Amino acid sequence: MDANLINSQASDLSRKLNRAIRHSIRYSGPGRLQEPDYVALLTEHFTPCLEHILGTTFPQYIFDVGGIFCHQSPKVSYSARSKSPELGDILFVYIEEDADGSARYNSLLLQAKMIEDKYPKSVGQNEQHQLYLYQKWPKFTYITPSELAKMNAARDIQPKTINDGAQYLLINPQNRSYCCDCRCDCCCDCRKTNICNGIVTDDCEKKFFMGCAVPAQTLIVDKCLSWELLDFLKFKAGRTFEEDPFHTQDDWTKMIWDLLSNSWRLYNRRKNINYINKNRGVFASSGGFSQTTLAKKLDSVMNQLNSTNDNDNDPAEENESGVSVIVIECKQNNNKRIY
Repeated sequence: MDANLINSQASDLSRKLNRAIRHSIRYSGPGRLQEPDYVALLTEHFTPCLEHILGTTFPQYIFDVGGIFCHQSPKVSYSARSKSPELGDILFVYIEEDADGSARYNSLLLQAKMIEDKYPKSVGQNEQHQLYLYQKWPKFTYITPSELAKMNAARDIQPKTINDGAQYLLINPQNRSYCCDCRCDCCCDCRKTNICNGIVTDDCEKKFFMGCAVPAQTLIVDKCLSWELLDFLKFKAGRTFEEDPFHTQDDWTKMIWDLLSNSWRLYNRRKNINYINKNRGVFASSGGFSQTTLAKKLDSVMNQLNSTNDNDNDPAEENESGVSVIVIECKQNNNKRIY
């Protein structure tokens, strides 16, 4: 998409996305929500809203948005002396197809963390293995799920430092009065005026609900999720990956396709045995992931990985794990003129 076009609508668009994110949580049932609950609600209820908002704001383009929720996140191992960290809770993928048929791919892997009682949030001692993974990217192998573990393939992400493709997603569950450095209109901008030093006062009417933070010992929201997604669509946030996972030296590309293929396999396995059960943790959103171009690409990738040799009639296992996925696809609407 044209970045200038996004910028021209950014203020209004960020407010709409922020409202849609908040609205998706209204579908929750009784009881206290945990990180997987918020990821599930985003995957199921935010995706159709996201497609509608983008489609009505930018009629020059055609958008397809869909999601797959997986309850348990994949785990990796990078040291015999370290705990096995989760690789991430939710993966956003953006695919932009040009008029000539060529495409660009972007990815944003997020590890969800709740802000329980104190902000900025400090990473606890029992979560240092996760922080080290996102900060140093040591060479790792998959521990779960078994489908990835049995590949016995090591992934060696470069460079060995933090990158825009892997961040923390901080969730403000009780809508407490915390604000961030975000410059969008839907979040508090009181840091700019030194009103509250990060804690919203009566002078500030806005606060973040979900926000993205760079991996650090102290996690501070840099942008709310809605603004991060706008930058994601402009390729200013996230990390690009290649279309072909089989002829690349880029292990980030390989890792993203590992995660996508596994989540797609889990969904198809349950669908084929008529076992799509939200309580068991794998379902597709009403946005229609199976209708996306990425789904067709994943079918091809899985064929080459020989993943379809699995017996789809086997019952789904309790310990299946996969990253939740939200995919956004964009291509030019030839019936609309782009100014």
